[in-house]
Amino acid sequence: MWSLGVLLYAMVQGTVPFKANNLPDLHKLILNGEFDFPVQSVSSEVKDLIRKMLVLKPSDRISIP
Repeated sequence: MWSLGVLLYAMVQGTVPFKANNLPDLHKLILNGEFDFPVQSVSSEVKDLIRKMLVLKPSDRISIP
C-alpha cells in the first residue's frame, strides 16, 4: 500500500513525496512521514487517500479489504 501511495502521489504531483540529496537525509524524511502537496489543483479526496496510504505504521495504514 505504501508503494501505491508513492506512485499515486507521483502521478498527481509530478514528483515524489520525499526528496533529498542523499540517502541518510531521505531516510530521515521518510521516517518523519511529512510531505506536502505543491500542486494545489489536487482534490481533497485524493489528498486524503494519499495521506492514508503513506501512514508510517503499517497497522494504521489504509488497507484493501
